[in-house]
Amino acid sequence: MTVPLPSTKFPSPAGQISFFQEVLQRVRTLPGVESAGVIDDLPLGGGGSHQPFLIEGRPVVPMSEQPEVDVRLISPGYFSAMHVPS
Repeated sequence: MTVPLPSTKFPSPAGQISFFQEVLQRVRTLPGVESAGVIDDLPLGGGGSHQPFLIEGRPVVPMSEQPEVDVRLISPGYFSAMHVPS
């Protein structure tokens, strides 16, 4: 599920992190929950962070031509909850 946080109540990244840590802690204690985790933006959702990268041993190219990788921030337990083997 997506949980939007109002910026008026959680103006800082630290407050947002604290909120999600507490939610995860509570969810993990619910009966029947085997694992739980969070991710900053769902895969294939079109959002998240896109970061350019360089390939070692190849010439540096202009920023506009550099390949990009999608970056997601996840919590411990995310892969387990998604049944992704580690």
